[in-house]
Amino acid sequence: MEAKIWIFHTWSRHGAYARASRLMKHAKKKQSELNIDIYGKHLNYNQTKYTSSQNIAPNKLIHLIKIIHELIQTCIKIGSKHRKTYIAFDEISCLVAIFGKLLFGGRLVFLSRGDIIQIHILDIRKKNYISWVMRYWIKLAAQYCCLNVSDILILQAVGHKEILSRRFGYKKLDEKVRIIQNDIPTTKSISRKVKDNNDVGNWNYVFMQYFSRGVKGADLIPKLSEWIRQIDKNASIDIYGKGPYENALIKYSLDLPHVNVHEWHNEPIKVMQQENTILIIPSRYDTCPNLVLEAMGVNCRMAATNIWAHRELLGGKINLFDSSSKKSFWECLDNAKSEKYIQDIERRVVDLEKKFSELSWEETVLEAMV
Repeated sequence: MEAKIWIFHTWSRHGAYARASRLMKHAKKKQSELNIDIYGKHLNYNQTKYTSSQNIAPNKLIHLIKIIHELIQTCIKIGSKHRKTYIAFDEISCLVAIFGKLLFGGRLVFLSRGDIIQIHILDIRKKNYISWVMRYWIKLAAQYCCLNVSDILILQAVGHKEILSRRFGYKKLDEKVRIIQNDIPTTKSISRKVKDNNDVGNWNYVFMQYFSRGVKGADLIPKLSEWIRQIDKNASIDIYGKGPYENALIKYSLDLPHVNVHEWHNEPIKVMQQENTILIIPSRYDTCPNLVLEAMGVNCRMAATNIWAHRELLGGKINLFDSSSKKSFWECLDNAKSEKYIQDIERRVVDLEKKFSELSWEETVLEAMV
């Protein structure tokens, strides 16, 4: 019997961890396997209050020791009767899994959620430059170890593989990498009746994201909101989310009755389904954003930054904008209001859903682990 040991450094109810939970629950249905969870710190996205990015960072050393201790106890309890497969969802979890593999043997599957180096580069703070450089080299070394020691590396995007190949310059990735894109959350697109532009009511522009400056581009929201008002005086702008940039956004919106900042919506798809809604995604970096997939699944109109993750999901340059160009952004909003945009998205959704026509996303990932 195989023993799958699922290792998490931190756990929240949103984003990639929600998919990890979905995958793990699916695996547990198989009676021929032993599935064991090893968790680090639990993060409740809705209850966490932020004043700085440090508030969401657990003490990595303490949790690393805690998870290693739990892993050792687990492996001793399992014994040598079961073939061990360690499944890690972030670099810290992967380092713990490497420890287990070297000590007790077995296979290591690393499901990489994104490029920690690119994220780190976008998060640079000039006041702590020496600390930033030290963390950069530590993360680079950790990423190198994870890529080399893992037996199977599951990535969410071709672009992610290309970045790693350029950075480390070796062909081993071809042997161990599996590219499995996230699936469309809704299996059936909801048709929308597209009104004539002259007859449409007021448009509602929505930002829905984690409020970080560098990666998610939360600092771009005030500028983009001003650009919206310049071409649409009746625009209503709703901002949903949580994160270290939250206070700055609340302060920005105080004297602006047309801008409203809300806590994260537990059912974002319901917001996307509202008539005359345009979802705006200002991210500077992402890998395979669930928000884009959810919007595509319900035919929500959207305007997203022109980054490789968005291009890969949308199959080209379907309504992408340059965040430094007002003209590009305005053209993107105009396109989002057209019937052609809905038709393009519907065709793209059909293309993506074909990938999972025979197997579910969970089964596809589990088969890639073999």
